[in-house]
Amino acid sequence: MELAGFDLVAAVRAAAATLSSRASTPEFAALPRGAVAAVVHSLRGLPAPDIFMEALRRAGVGDTSGTDICTLHDRQVGLWQDVTLAIIQLDYIPAAAGAAEDSEARLAIASAVLSMLGFLVARPELAGTARLLGRHLSVHAVTFAHRLVSPLMRRLLSGAEVGKGGSQGGARAARQHLRTLRWLLHHSPELHLVFWPLCAEWLLRTLSTNSIDCDLGATVLAVVAAAGSIPEAAASSLLALDIPEHELLYAALATVGPLSQDIWSRLEPFGLWDGAAWQGASAGGAG
Repeated sequence: MELAGFDLVAAVRAAAATLSSRASTPEFAALPRGAVAAVVHSLRGLPAPDIFMEALRRAGVGDTSGTDICTLHDRQVGLWQDVTLAIIQLDYIPAAAGAAEDSEARLAIASAVLSMLGFLVARPELAGTARLLGRHLSVHAVTFAHRLVSPLMRRLLSGAEVGKGGSQGGARAARQHLRTLRWLLHHSPELHLVFWPLCAEWLLRTLSTNSIDCDLGATVLAVVAAAGSIPEAAASSLLALDIPEHELLYAALATVGPLSQDIWSRLEPFGLWDGAAWQGASAGGAG
């Protein structure tokens, strides 16, 4: 970011050029192991509010303490949209995935990419550019869904199993990335067909553990509902939950927050969502 002078679009452009050149240019191909993941990791917080404020300062905007919050918010949304368009136009995400040295680097890249996307899709006002991003990613479905997201989620869900060392950290990271995917699926129906089988796998994996992390289970359920119907194998497991687990899962789902009534109606047959409570629920929560 310092090298780009806190010009966020320029930072994406520089990173994309570096990643795209790695395979074809000897000096880039000879970069030390982990260098590619480090490039992608440096942009994971690119759209964060503190980076935005520094970008404003570098652009000569000056003191913003007297600027009303609505004006700052509008500027930030505009910047997020510019960054999203740069990611699409420069094929940044496919370039990042293709430049990974090995599977471990790809996992680090996947986590950094999803962290960045969390800023760019998880708001109703970003629906337009998020929809464009979803269409772009659907063209690169094998790369994005199967080479990046799927291996990362398998690793995180495996590490999040209750009783394992570091399970809380794994569950927290899994919830964060699943929320990003839920927003992306909400904005982009083109991705439903690609992600539904993966979401179904994650749900079955979560339900098959001896003890369900209810917060994580609720987040996975919300993603599956965003991608399509609840898979039949998971439906039987949900119906077989004992009363305490069912009540905990119901309570956890209530904190996730619905994105559309149609999505959440898919959970009503399992007693996990009360349609009558829809009017009192927050329809725009990221969960």
